[in-house]
Order: sequence, then structure tokens, then C-alpha cells
Amino acid sequence: MNQKFYIFDPAGGALGAGSWATSTVLSALDFRDDSTLQAIDKKLYVLGGYDSATNTRYQDVEVYDTDTNTWSTKASMPTARGLLASGALSGRLYAIGGNAFPNKVEVYNPASDTWSDGADLTYAHTAFGAAAINGTLYAAGGIDGSNFNRRLESYTPVTVNVSILTPYGGAAVGVEGPAGVVSKWAVILRLIYQTSNFAETGVVPGISIGGSASIPGLVVLLPTADAPLPGKNWADQFNVTAVNSIGVNHIEVLAVWYVDSTDGFELGSAVEATLYAAVTEGAAPAFVTDANGDGLFTDDLNALWLASNVAQVDFTINSCAEYLMKKKKK
Repeated sequence: MNQKFYIFDPAGGALGAGSWATSTVLSALDFRDDSTLQAIDKKLYVLGGYDSATNTRYQDVEVYDTDTNTWSTKASMPTARGLLASGALSGRLYAIGGNAFPNKVEVYNPASDTWSDGADLTYAHTAFGAAAINGTLYAAGGIDGSNFNRRLESYTPVTVNVSILTPYGGAAVGVEGPAGVVSKWAVILRLIYQTSNFAETGVVPGISIGGSASIPGLVVLLPTADAPLPGKNWADQFNVTAVNSIGVNHIEVLAVWYVDSTDGFELGSAVEATLYAAVTEGAAPAFVTDANGDGLFTDDLNALWLASNVAQVDFTINSCAEYLMKKKKK
């Protein structure tokens, strides 16, 4: 193990043939044998490693910033391993395979300095190669137990396009009905999954009275000024999920939330509202944190592990005499 770090200048050397130089900036940790190196946004990440003399596996993560010429440590991989490979997709770092855990995949988000589990490899890979090409991650060769293998497998993350059909921008919802009761209104989302394999969506079509329709990873925020819990995820209130169409490379799903009076009272009345909707790669949180204290906006959703865009619409929730009377009594 050592801390040596070499930099290649493709324009240096005689006749511009390139040249190597040893960096004078040392890492905080000794580099490990059998680690993996990956580049994201002008930064180099060194992951894991293995010391065969002591049979020690490492989970350390270091990053070299090419702009500042400095090293720093980041959140460790959940699983210690060496002889692994890595790849970068959509600004995220994938730690793949390796000794003792040859099927394991973990995903690092540089924006939040956090790790999560990825989809496991189909076959065991140790001491192998990996690369990301045109949005697909490939793992090739290596050792499968005690045997060499020639297997090539690929992984393409399922992405989702989310749009809000209702309410539409500038709408006024919750028109006052008889006896001062706000009539029901609805949130309707369209989710287009970029896959032709329905199982990859995890969606279970059907009707769920009282909410809790199955839309894995869905995050829906309505942080009104009157809401006691602005960061609450309303996804479990959706009542209906329906497959609208299945194409060669996509599956379109419609999701409906009938906002009843109980939900309406919690959201408030006579207030301006902004609805946000997105889909995370893993399990959706019950609450979304306002990380910088400026209110809940798209940046707070983007800090999650998203598999989609963030859809947004501004509208108004109308007044309700019954709600306003209760509010005055508090």
C-alpha cells in the first residue's frame, strides 16, 4: 500500500506525446491494492481495496478534486471489498461485485454523500471489468468462484417521466359545496416508465379505497402555508392506479388521488399551493426534509435518489366556510 499518485498530461512530453508526473499531494489514506477508480464531474473516486497479506477488505472512499488539487474522504461503502469494478451513470457511482460479495451492487450519490443498494448482478464477478456506455452499465469477465468466466451482462436504470394532469397550472380547486363543505378534487399523475417489462415498474394496478395504491418510489408534496407537516409525502393517499398503455419501449401508468375533506382540512383552505411529484429509485421517504431552511422546493426532491424528473404545478385551494370556522376557534 502507498500514497503515490500519478498524473498524465496528454499534451506534455516530446512532440506532444504526453507525459507522466508524480503528484506532490498525498491522499489521507494509503491507497489499497485491488481498489477501483472512477471519474465523475472532474473528480476521481477511489473505492475499497484488499490486502492479501492480512486478508483485509476495505470500504474506504477517497476523492481527488482536479480543480483544487486536493484529496478528501467520503462516506464509506456499506460493504467492504476489493477486486471490484465501478461505473458512472447519470452522476452516480456504482460499486460492482468484488471478492466475498461478487454479486453485490451499491450506488453512491455525490450530491448527498450517501450510499444505497443497487440491483444485484445476475452472475458472480470478481477481478473483472466494467464500463458505462450510452446509459447502460456493463460487467464483463472476471472470476466466478474458482473459475474464470466470459459472461457479459448489462444494467440500464429504469427512468420515469412524471407529469401532472390535474390540477393544472393556475387552477382553483375545492369549489365550496353545500353546507360549507369543500367538494372533492383530484390529483392525477401520468407516469411513463422507459421499459417494456411491466415487472420493472413495481406498479400494481387497481383501486384502493382510502388510499395506499401501489406506486413504488412515488413522492408527492403539497407544502401549503397551512399544512402542519409541509414535508409529508402524500403518495399513500392515491386511490387508483391504472395501466393506460404498453408500448415497445414504454409503459404508461395513471395514478389518481381523490382529495377528501380530511385531507383538505390538513392542506388548508384559501391558500396558494404548489404540487411536486417525482419517483425515487428506492423506497420513498414518508417525509422530505427542507435541507437548507428556505422552504420545500425542487432542490429538496433532487437531493433524493430520483429515477424521474420533478413535476411541479402552482394552483389555489379555495376557501371552505367549515374549515375557516374551525381555524378561528383554535
